[in-house]
Amino acid sequence: MNTPLELTAELQEVYANQYGWTVFITDKNGELILPPKGENLLCNRMLDELLDQIKESVKSKWKISTPLLYDFFPGIYIGAAPLNVGSTWLLWTGAMVDKEQGLSVKKQLSLISEEDPEPILKQAPALTQENKKQWLLKTKKLAELISLCIKESEDFDSNERIEYFRKAIQMNREECFQLLSRILDSSYEVDFFGIAEAQSEDVYDITAMIGEDTELFRGTRFSLGEGFLGRALLTGEDTYWEDIGQDPKASFFQSSGIQPKSLFCFPFKLRDGSFNLFFGGSRSSEVLSQKEREVAKETAVLTEVALLTQSLQSENTQQLNYLSSLADICKLMASVPEYKKITYILVDISINLVKGPFSCVFVQSPESKKIQMISRGNVKGEVENYLKEAARRCFSSSALIEKAEPRLNEDTGVQPVIECPLLFKAVFV
Repeated sequence: MNTPLELTAELQEVYANQYGWTVFITDKNGELILPPKGENLLCNRMLDELLDQIKESVKSKWKISTPLLYDFFPGIYIGAAPLNVGSTWLLWTGAMVDKEQGLSVKKQLSLISEEDPEPILKQAPALTQENKKQWLLKTKKLAELISLCIKESEDFDSNERIEYFRKAIQMNREECFQLLSRILDSSYEVDFFGIAEAQSEDVYDITAMIGEDTELFRGTRFSLGEGFLGRALLTGEDTYWEDIGQDPKASFFQSSGIQPKSLFCFPFKLRDGSFNLFFGGSRSSEVLSQKEREVAKETAVLTEVALLTQSLQSENTQQLNYLSSLADICKLMASVPEYKKITYILVDISINLVKGPFSCVFVQSPESKKIQMISRGNVKGEVENYLKEAARRCFSSSALIEKAEPRLNEDTGVQPVIECPLLFKAVFV
């Protein structure tokens, strides 16, 4: 069964192909709701300028209550019609050209693009006094069909929620959870949503629960393959369970005061290849309707996008912090006269950058040739043996040329170690 978004996109495409249009929908702020459909070269070439004009019109409180023709530029027209979906959404169709103003249109196109305007104008439908009414009627009919498609689906009860779907890449974690609460409020069957996140390769924690009386379930831990949630993560596939009230595996929920009769799970893959899980269920419905399943799936996709986007933003912030740390090191190297002070900074920053179990810098005095070790982290046991060997190797006279470049030493007897030679005033550190 197609979702309303898919049906709307199909309607756009059918009308666009039938009449040579490009069809698109904007919200009350002039932002695109769905990608434009159609191969109208004129509209597609000028779409950015058109959207800018629409946004400016919205700012001036310009409203459309009935279908009309909008003269985007002299001689270039698009159709506009309101969508009856509870908020100010607008349908746009076009573009058509008034052939009597052909010279003005060519001039306008030449200002926007260096392309030859002739093929673009030749492909665009002609606007005449005779077909204006037909164009408006067709635009109105399409608006009615799209409105009916959306209104007939309860998963479009909240237009604000659809805007959230479009803006999912801008959501933070808190905004995502607020949306989940709103979706639950509008659902007749689903009573709770949850998110399980990996703590290790085989262990997961319930890090978020949305729904009434679900607080006790937050923080619950389970293993891969354990219960309904663990099995969904084991397969990595979307899963629905029905009539689970008497299933022994439901005791995982019942111990925290939740007694689901039906359940759904949607695993999603992280950048490192591991999985997290979006899940939810109903305390009252043993079988979820197809409509509620579609809402659950769309909500899972939104949650996945929001959390993955936040993860990417965190990685980006971390990388910026790394670069900032390296810049600080360079500044200190230029301003601090004592290299020993620099080594303390290097040790402290490097263990945070690499996130390893230890960080160590060897310093050899140019006068006494005595080697000093400055370290952070666990340098005992087998690591201590490696460090003793590394100190001897680093300051051997035959190693000076070989140590000119950083390298990853995997033959340490413990774990791979990054070795970075540093030269300060002809002294290796």
